[in-house]
Amino acid sequence: MAQIDSTTTLALLLAYAEKDDNPSIWFKIGTCYAENGNNTEAVKWILKASQQAWMWSEHSRGDAYALNWLGDAYLEGRGVSKSIENAERCYLEVFEKTLQRFPIGKAQSGLIKIAEFYTKGTKKSLARAFCLYSKVLTCESGYPFISKNAENKMQALLQEGTKLTLEEGDTLAIKFTDHTEHRMKRSDAVVSILFPGLAKTGPEL
Repeated sequence: MAQIDSTTTLALLLAYAEKDDNPSIWFKIGTCYAENGNNTEAVKWILKASQQAWMWSEHSRGDAYALNWLGDAYLEGRGVSKSIENAERCYLEVFEKTLQRFPIGKAQSGLIKIAEFYTKGTKKSLARAFCLYSKVLTCESGYPFISKNAENKMQALLQEGTKLTLEEGDTLAIKFTDHTEHRMKRSDAVVSILFPGLAKTGPEL
């Protein structure tokens, strides 16, 4: 049986999209454009697919997959202007869309990359990095090894004696290895949180 090449597949999908408003088709069109090297068109279609709730399969949210794809595109500047802020927004939105482990794990990995960006460079914000690591750490639906990686990075920041000044609205939700939770929300607060093996203390709320 002759195989259908990606150009033919794309033409068939575009024809189908003219007859049916189907986000799963939009997502497939976007990935076809990406495979053909047209990332600008890919972003246009996958952005469209990310803006509606739809199921990829019985238990998989398709819009979560689309948001992860967009997060990667913003992070890498692929078909769109590079934007750490937009990438972060996409990954965080995945956490609100699904409890399925694979897309959550993908978003966790993306947030760790962004947190690492915030530990250096022109937009350095150790408080923001710490908040993102904490988001990854406390996500119970993700991969434990990714959560552990986030915890290690948080420990490293604290053991360096880092002072964390939280901005308005920043929230830390830190789950320690022994599952003790310490939650806080502060404005203009210097926060010191010590991990297992050290005294578990924090500022009065």
